[in-house]
Amino acid sequence: MAGLNRRRAAETFRRCDTAGPRVRDEFRRRARIGAGGFQSLARLWPLALPKAGWTAFAFVSHKILRWLAPIFLLLVLAANLLLAGHPLYRLLLIGQAAFYSAAAIGVAVPGNGKISRLLRLAALFTSMNAALAVGLFRWLAGTQRGTWQRTTR
Repeated sequence: MAGLNRRRAAETFRRCDTAGPRVRDEFRRRARIGAGGFQSLARLWPLALPKAGWTAFAFVSHKILRWLAPIFLLLVLAANLLLAGHPLYRLLLIGQAAFYSAAAIGVAVPGNGKISRLLRLAALFTSMNAALAVGLFRWLAGTQRGTWQRTTR
């Protein structure tokens, strides 16, 4: 029964949430969504106060931390660069460089094999967080327009 529910949920997800045909279009869409998301966070910040109870926990863990992930990723990279003299941080920096290299390769590698799918997953993770960072800067700068071009699906 649990397998059937998971399969049904996966089928529903595939039908409802499809990516645009071009990475550039999906990046633009995600950056626009990011700018709107940060605007929402700025307006809904009282939900993060402890007096909101479990709503505060859900808001912080499911919204704020997820939307701030690009900043955390940049901070971790900066920390590893600054601490690269220590063997542990040098190893972590090498791991980060390998992951971001895999993401860059994943943008260009065609195919449906396991390796190419993993590379594309790294590319998707990286590009979506980069798009959120662009959305954050657009929101901070006030440059996000209210209109947009629809992404072809």
